[in-house]
Amino acid sequence: MSVHEQIAKIRTIIGTNIKMIAIVGLLVIVAIVATFFITKGPAEQNNNSAKQKTALPEGAIPPLSEEDIGGISETGERIPGQLDSLIPRACENAKVYTDLNEATNDGPAKICAVSLANKKITEVPSDIFKFVLLTSLDLSGNDIATLPDELFKLYNLKNLNLSKNKLTKIPANVGNLANLDILDIRENKIGSLPSSIGDMQKLKVLSAENNELVSLPEEIGKLTDLISLRVESNKLSALPASIVNLTKLQSLNIGVNNFTEIPLDISALVELKEIKLYGNQITEIPAFFSRFINLLSIDADGNKLQIFPSVLFSLPRLSEVHLADNLLQIWPDIGTLVAPIKRLDLAGNPLADSSENQQKIKNLFPKAEINFSKDTSLPYISLPLK
Repeated sequence: MSVHEQIAKIRTIIGTNIKMIAIVGLLVIVAIVATFFITKGPAEQNNNSAKQKTALPEGAIPPLSEEDIGGISETGERIPGQLDSLIPRACENAKVYTDLNEATNDGPAKICAVSLANKKITEVPSDIFKFVLLTSLDLSGNDIATLPDELFKLYNLKNLNLSKNKLTKIPANVGNLANLDILDIRENKIGSLPSSIGDMQKLKVLSAENNELVSLPEEIGKLTDLISLRVESNKLSALPASIVNLTKLQSLNIGVNNFTEIPLDISALVELKEIKLYGNQITEIPAFFSRFINLLSIDADGNKLQIFPSVLFSLPRLSEVHLADNLLQIWPDIGTLVAPIKRLDLAGNPLADSSENQQKIKNLFPKAEINFSKDTSLPYISLPLK
């Protein structure tokens, strides 16, 4: 056999093998595709069948799963549910139910707001725990002494009012309510707040007035979205150092406590618009108040101020000043007036008894409402916060 014949034979063999390989590969692909469709068909049929079996009446709301509403991890962290982003929209202008029977009849999965204020109840009704979409719950003005664990599984709550009850403590699992915007626990007999309160990092308003708090937990500094902190009428004499982290705070009320001085740490709260210090034993308004360029009002009635706080009149937005019932004797030389004072209460101070001082002050603030007399009062006007 010649060389050319041998080469031609080899080419023929190679060509045949390539064809065989291509055919085998094609058969394998066909087999895979066929297997996919064969297995998919029954699965789809089963799914369709399952859907038909679980079909709900038109307009009905299907039962919610853990995946829908979320939960709490083993480490105590909030696990978001698929409905978290939809709930605010679904609950806009929602009806506030005052009758649990009516709410249950309308369908627990539709209830966004419940108010059981002043119903003389002694415990949290268990029916409430069915309302998994609940965003607002008002239990104020009752005789509730303890809070069940189930309450803190209403993960979508944004507004919880527990004021005017008989609570002596707030459970640690309150931190589970990670979506809460407003917590109102005023007028109870609560002696301390749990450190887990720092887990409610969306909290904007914390009202804990008229309790028996002797201190606030350091973890309160984690509430960096807080705009209003109200802890008047407690037994506080200091604030935690972590208060410096509350840089969005606009309103601070520490009135009627045991403060003898204004905590230095609040000097970091330059967004403050109002501060209430009344009913303490504070002897001076410190110079760092010059940092509060957004301050609109201050109430320092009923303290032991001896030196007139001239620093206040350098604040460019300050319009309301309450300094009644202190020990102020001398009206200072203020110099250039910056603060646009509209209301000023100086009643109950020695300097207010002098007609000369009264005239000086009236001349300085010709358009302001000024009170010098103990027999009258100048009511404090609380400011709306944004």
